[in-house]
Amino acid sequence: MAVFYTAASLSGAFSGLLAYGIENMAGIDGLGGWRWIFMLEGLVPVALSLVIWKLLPDSPETASFLTKHEKEFIINRLALETGSGHGRVTNADKINMKLILAAFKEWRIYGAWVMFWGNTIGTYGFTATVPSVIEELGYSAADAQLLTIPICKIGAACSGPRARNAVAAPSQFRFRPNTDDLLTLSG
Repeated sequence: MAVFYTAASLSGAFSGLLAYGIENMAGIDGLGGWRWIFMLEGLVPVALSLVIWKLLPDSPETASFLTKHEKEFIINRLALETGSGHGRVTNADKINMKLILAAFKEWRIYGAWVMFWGNTIGTYGFTATVPSVIEELGYSAADAQLLTIPICKIGAACSGPRARNAVAAPSQFRFRPNTDDLLTLSG
């Protein structure tokens, strides 16, 4: 997880650079820079979704990249974890009020919710609002995108080593607020 959140900070830096470049396309074919950003950044995931739809296997049985042993392991794991006992979710596995109430009584759900919420606000909320804040300081929209790059790089530079230390020695890792933590929170 630590790698993904560090990568999210780095992607914010790359996104700012990309948005800066695309913003300079303003006026081409009579379209604003923001329209070009939406079209070009939206085109890649749509195109990839069509390719991935054909490449991804439908089940462990049809996954050519898995060995026979790995396929058996995954099929057995799925059979144990699904309601049907056959490794597939069927129409007989309907959600009912008893299951919904059981989910609301599970304390781990709330713990995961709080952790995800805290990470999401710090990563994505910050990334989405920083360009607007910088623009309000008097910079152009394109320059605001460019000025997000150092902020995101500093955040990634500080969160990466902290995450690596936590993974390397989890029993010895203790949260001690320091300058790195303040910089991490800022990006």
